[in-house]
Amino acid sequence: MFKKLLAKLGKGSATIDLQIDRSKVSAGEIISGQIHIKGGEVNQEINGIDVDLEMEVVTKKGDRITRKIAGIPVTNSFLIHSKEEKIFPFTFNLSNNYAISSNSVSYFFHSNLDIEGGFDRKDNDSFVILPSKNVRNIFSALERLGFREKSTSGEIDRYGQEFHFFPTTIFNREISELELRFADETEGLRIWIELDCRTAFGEIEARRELYLTTIELADINKLSQRLKELLEETEFNPNNYVHPHSYKQEPDYQNKVIGNPLTSMVGSLAVGLLGGMLLEEVLVSNEIDEMMGDASDLVGDIGFFGEEE
Repeated sequence: MFKKLLAKLGKGSATIDLQIDRSKVSAGEIISGQIHIKGGEVNQEINGIDVDLEMEVVTKKGDRITRKIAGIPVTNSFLIHSKEEKIFPFTFNLSNNYAISSNSVSYFFHSNLDIEGGFDRKDNDSFVILPSKNVRNIFSALERLGFREKSTSGEIDRYGQEFHFFPTTIFNREISELELRFADETEGLRIWIELDCRTAFGEIEARRELYLTTIELADINKLSQRLKELLEETEFNPNNYVHPHSYKQEPDYQNKVIGNPLTSMVGSLAVGLLGGMLLEEVLVSNEIDEMMGDASDLVGDIGFFGEEE
């Protein structure tokens, strides 16, 4: 009787432990594992097991915002006997529009063992979402061209996730920064590129957009050469490429503060989860000025100048 009372208070009750097969999984893959339930000092009725996938985003102010992405029911009610062990399989499919893990984005599973008439037992397990193979190939090609990823890369803004690189070799005089966005599609990858090009009159933001098939992305050597030619073409005459990216040109863009017309864009899921109020904390302070500039682009503004960091 005394053991039952202690179990209801949480001491000597059943426990839960989610064991993930791999702690690093690429976007678009299935994450799998096992949930281990171990009985305590007495028999206990379990109402059910469920697992929540949660995302944590660090804002520009340093605040940590946690949002539930998905609830995953594992099993209904059952009886766990004293010292008994039960194992349940666990799988979850990660879509391509999840934000990739970075210094400002992280993920964990929150497992809950719902114990009838007692304290629920919980378990947290963090894991890392890696870029898809197509995105990894782009990163590898850029590395061959001497680009390195910034520590601030992978931050969330009002459209999705943006990745920042800086040149160290062949482009270090012509380009100060390269920014990328991606959308994984059925047979390839859509890529939005923004370059901060150095000119005699200051920096100009040049924008390019391209679609590459999975076959084109597979050969790193050819991919690196293609990106090199595109960057050379852009930095040679950046004024030819100052118009807004296509994802910013939806009809009512000027009336929107937040909105992503491409739900397949990497990180777009985070935008919906954070919502307008929270997303304002994630946006850098000068993005309001950028939004005004983007609106001006639509009515014919030409030439974008910035200051070096």
